[in-house]
Amino acid sequence: MAKWRFELTRTQRAYVNSDAIINAIIGPMGDGKTYASIVALLRHAQRCGRPIRAAIIRDTHENIKNATVRSFQEVFEKYPQLLRWRDDFKKLTIFSSPRVECDLFGIDDLASLSKLQGPEYALVWLEEPAPMADRANAGLSEEVYNAALARCARQTGTTPRLQISMNPADEDHWTYRRLILEPDVNPEYPLITKKVFFVPYGENPVMDEVKRQAVKMAYQHDKASYARYVEGRFAPIYRGERVTPEYNPEVHLSKDVLEPKEGLVGFRIFDGWHNPACLLGQVTPEGRLLFLDLVVVDNGDIRSLIEGKVIPLINSPRWRNKVKMWRDGATAPCSSRTSPTARCRRPRWWKCCSIPILSLPLACGCT
Repeated sequence: MAKWRFELTRTQRAYVNSDAIINAIIGPMGDGKTYASIVALLRHAQRCGRPIRAAIIRDTHENIKNATVRSFQEVFEKYPQLLRWRDDFKKLTIFSSPRVECDLFGIDDLASLSKLQGPEYALVWLEEPAPMADRANAGLSEEVYNAALARCARQTGTTPRLQISMNPADEDHWTYRRLILEPDVNPEYPLITKKVFFVPYGENPVMDEVKRQAVKMAYQHDKASYARYVEGRFAPIYRGERVTPEYNPEVHLSKDVLEPKEGLVGFRIFDGWHNPACLLGQVTPEGRLLFLDLVVVDNGDIRSLIEGKVIPLINSPRWRNKVKMWRDGATAPCSSRTSPTARCRRPRWWKCCSIPILSLPLACGCT
C-alpha cells in the first residue's frame, strides 16, 4: 500500500481532523477546499477504523466529471492505481487503508433526492452547494442538506460526518443561515456538533499571485462577487437593477437601533404583488424621513401583510401611542398604465385594512 504525506495548511488540517458531525470549509476561489475535502475522506476512514461508504454530491453530474473528478486525479497523480472509476464516474473506489467506496451524483431537481434513500453512508460531501451565478437550477437546495445530514449517520459501526466545501454564498442563501447563523450546538440535539472553517486569503501556497490577481481583476467591479471569491466572505447580492442605487449603508444606516418617538407623524409605504411589503417610519420636525421597520410576506397577499404583520406591529409596545397621525402611500395601480395623464385610484386592498388611512401617494406607481 502506497503511503505519502499530504501537505495541508493550518485551516485545512483543522478541517480534516475535526471530530464534529457537520464540517464546512469556506474560502476564496482556488484556496484548496476540494483538496482538503478529498483528504478528509481518507482521514474519516481512518477515524472509523474500517472501510466506509461515502456520497459526493454536486448540482449536476457534469460538474462532478468536469471539476470533482479532475481534482481527485490531481491529488492522486502519483498513485493513479489507487482510484478505480466505474459507471461513467458515478462510482469510485479508493484503495486506501481503510478502503473508501464513493457514490458520485448530481442533484438537478428534488426528485433526485431519492438517490440518497438507499445506501447507508458514513460520510456525505456536499461540493459547492451555493450557485456561482443567480440561476434557477444552480447549487444545492436546503432539502439536499437535510437529507445528507440524515443519511451520513446510517452506516453501522461508523462515525457520521457531513462535510461541505464551498465559496461563500449570498447572505440570503440557506447555507448562511444553517452554517453561520445557527449555533454550533443545538441544545435540543447536543450530539450533532458543527464546525465552520474559513480559509484566510492567501493561506494556500499553491495559489500563486498570477491566479489571485486574475480573480481580483475579474470581479473588481462586482462588490458581492469580490467579497465571495476574493475575500472569502458571505455578502449580500442584489438581483436586477437597484431601485435606489445611491443607498450606502455606511451613510444611511444608523449604527444604533432607533425607536419610534412619541408625538411625531408616522408613515406606512406599501408595495404589493407576490411578496407584499410595508415600510414604517416617522417624519422628524425638520422633515426628514426615518425608516424604522420593514415587514414582508413571502408569496402572500396584501391582506395577509396588513392583518398578520402591520396591525400587530403598530399595536405592539414599540409603536402603540407613539404616532399622532399616519400618512400612507403605495405603489398604487392606475386606471390606464399607458396614459401619462392617468389619475391614481385607491387600490382595492385598502378596503381590507382596518387601520386609519390618509391616502397620500408617497410612492405612486403612475408614469
